[in-house]
Amino acid sequence: MTYQGKPTIRKQIVGRYLHRLREAAGLSMDDVAKEFGVSRAAAYRHETGNTAVDVAAAEKYMRLYDVQDEAVARRIIDLARTSRKKGWWEGYRGTADLAQIEIADLEDLATSISNYEPMVIPGLVQTKAYSEALILGADDQTFPYKVIPRKSLEIRNQRKAVLTKKDRPDLRFVFSEIAFKAPVASEEVMTDQAKHLVHLIRDKGVSVQILRHTPGEGMATPDRPLLLVTAGGEDAESIVYLDNLFGGSAVDDQQVARRAAELFVHLQHRALSPEETARYLERVHQR
Repeated sequence: MTYQGKPTIRKQIVGRYLHRLREAAGLSMDDVAKEFGVSRAAAYRHETGNTAVDVAAAEKYMRLYDVQDEAVARRIIDLARTSRKKGWWEGYRGTADLAQIEIADLEDLATSISNYEPMVIPGLVQTKAYSEALILGADDQTFPYKVIPRKSLEIRNQRKAVLTKKDRPDLRFVFSEIAFKAPVASEEVMTDQAKHLVHLIRDKGVSVQILRHTPGEGMATPDRPLLLVTAGGEDAESIVYLDNLFGGSAVDDQQVARRAAELFVHLQHRALSPEETARYLERVHQR
């Protein structure tokens, strides 16, 4: 299933949880509809995420499905509580790039974030100057009609707050050396960007890896960005966001997520380690 803006990410995750729990409980959709006193179609919309599940309904679902795992129950109820609230990113809807809005929502939920970029520095670890050069320097045709590039820049910079969150998610980034071999900004900006990445690696414990290109290597390097977000604990929900400059889509199919996770791990193994990446950046951008 591909997310296209509606239902929202949070409603979608709640719905997937409810679907799995209903099947585990051996109940039919008709059983649920009868218990809630609604039509089968109305009950179904809870599982598809097209209708929000409020806290009272979420608690009733937990009793109906006899959910014994308190962590899972708390996770679903918390998601139901926040699915009706608007995050700060919603204030940019209609003026900023939709992909930026959807990714901000995903990152707010995340317990882990894995991001691969084939052409540029990953968004969360960009300096403000690099982001400005990338977004404001893009061709007018890059953005959809009515999107204001400076608004997309604002949301990109606000997203970076995830790096300093008290409960910061596990962060892993891999990007192609093309980002430095074919830079989008001035030498000064790129030098500061390199220093910022070294700081994140050595002082902040963020995993950042450069993927170098070796002639004749067996496997082609993916040419599309990949964002894999995991939200939750052991029974975690993973969502793959396929992003590009023209938009993106989130896929919550867990088989797709597993394949994406395997691909990301493969890219990590091929890339320089974080410390090797730091040394590479120091060599290339020494003043």
